[in-house]
Amino acid sequence: MAGTMIPRPVRSPSDYVRLALTLLCGALALPSPAPAQPGAPPSGSAVPQDEVRCAAAFALAATAQAQGDPVARTLPPLGIRGKRYFVAVAERMAARGGLSTEAVGARMSAAAQGLSAPGAATAAARSCLSRLDAEVPPRPKPDTATCSALLDVYADVIAARGGGEPGPTLRLEAHRLAETLREEAKARGKSPADSETALAAARQHVRTALLRNTGEIDADTLAACRH
Repeated sequence: MAGTMIPRPVRSPSDYVRLALTLLCGALALPSPAPAQPGAPPSGSAVPQDEVRCAAAFALAATAQAQGDPVARTLPPLGIRGKRYFVAVAERMAARGGLSTEAVGARMSAAAQGLSAPGAATAAARSCLSRLDAEVPPRPKPDTATCSALLDVYADVIAARGGGEPGPTLRLEAHRLAETLREEAKARGKSPADSETALAAARQHVRTALLRNTGEIDADTLAACRH
């Protein structure tokens, strides 16, 4: 019929990224969602509420981690894996429930409102970790040489941009990991040259992965090396 508003479909993963950013930035101050009206678009109930709640919890806990919240940082890094879970749930809401981007956002926002009490989002995210592991399996933690190289390369990048924290801290952490690698190699009967070769190879590997944007190394990799 003329004048009827057709819900805009979710078109691409970038739609979900925008949803996540909206949720991360303002979910705790959103007004209560309006009650459903007769003839309203599908509710997306084909996706269990537990999945939606976990998606919202991961988004909020990831923000808390980025802000340095000490309790949130006891969780595994959620900046990348949490977003992927959020995207996967949003995709299912659109595909199974026929929801538009706006409707997906409304349901996610309502779930986030239910996690507005202090510590609620982090506690919910912790209870959802088994779902996260099943949906987005964690990568193995990088070895000592790779972590040392990654922290060192990030410190180089920060220094090139004018320096300041966390550059010096990353450099110190990289140095400590390199010393650990040397001690472990010595205990196994390896020579100091073997350790330096391993570190040099790891630095080259890290630089190549970052320059080529292979996806092998991301913010969660960095967080795992510091966890």
